[in-house]
Amino acid sequence: MSLRLARIRYSLTVPGFLHSFSLRSDDDNELLSDAIHIIFAELDKLEEILKKPISAMTDLEKWAIFFRYANVPECRNIVNDVIDSKEALKVAGERLMSISQDERERAIFRSRRMFQSDYESNLATVEENGVKKGIAISTESTLLSSVQNLMNNMHLMAEQAMAALAIPPEKYADYQNRLTKQ
Repeated sequence: MSLRLARIRYSLTVPGFLHSFSLRSDDDNELLSDAIHIIFAELDKLEEILKKPISAMTDLEKWAIFFRYANVPECRNIVNDVIDSKEALKVAGERLMSISQDERERAIFRSRRMFQSDYESNLATVEENGVKKGIAISTESTLLSSVQNLMNNMHLMAEQAMAALAIPPEKYADYQNRLTKQ
């Protein structure tokens, strides 16, 4: 026996929510095997069954209610009553809760891992940016010191010293301001 649950967006035109089909020959309508049956449970047609008292529901109707409404908070009370009415449904309900808990724990773990990964990535980016900024400050400081040394030792004017160090002309004013602050 095999049980396959699938969401198929197709509605049969026959009334009721449960339909059983057999494999038969198209030529002579002979049954291929009495061991092969396909059962369609149209879970979207269960609203009427929800109104029935649980004691009047068949086992198939109870299972259909369980599968269709187990994750619907508005139907939690009726689903719990259906689960309490049959031992196999109690086991299925416990298993569903276990799976849900496992999924919740996996989601929490994934979320924590993503946070840690993002944190480490951001930390590395900040560190890299800090190093680049430090190098830039150091380079600026070294260039400023070099300009000052050329002016003192070689008796060059500030612009001549900056040109000798290949400082771009658009930065001359900035270096002039720094030199006067020293």
